[in-house]
Amino acid sequence: MELQCEMVQNVQVVHVTGRIDSATAEKFGQDIDMILGSGNHHMLLDLSAVPYINSAGLRVLLATAKSTKKHGGRFALSGLSDEVRNVIELAGFHKILTISPTTSDALSHW
Repeated sequence: MELQCEMVQNVQVVHVTGRIDSATAEKFGQDIDMILGSGNHHMLLDLSAVPYINSAGLRVLLATAKSTKKHGGRFALSGLSDEVRNVIELAGFHKILTISPTTSDALSHW
């Protein structure tokens, strides 16, 4: 799993590549915490290159959403594959997280 960050319109856009599962979730969470440690608490995760996520990855998403909200920021997801979307919907996270079809769509509604 890899992360690439860019700042767009005062939003940390994090492009994630690879699976988010039990083997990668801990590092994923640490990397996200490090990015948020920069002081900007507006984060958009582009998951268009993530083919799979499990409950360990969902915990990181939930923790990130809580952290950004606690610090007055916003958190959103974009580019979900059908499989990732199904997992997020089964967990009910689509009711509590902002999800957009594309990164540009998410940023236009920011």
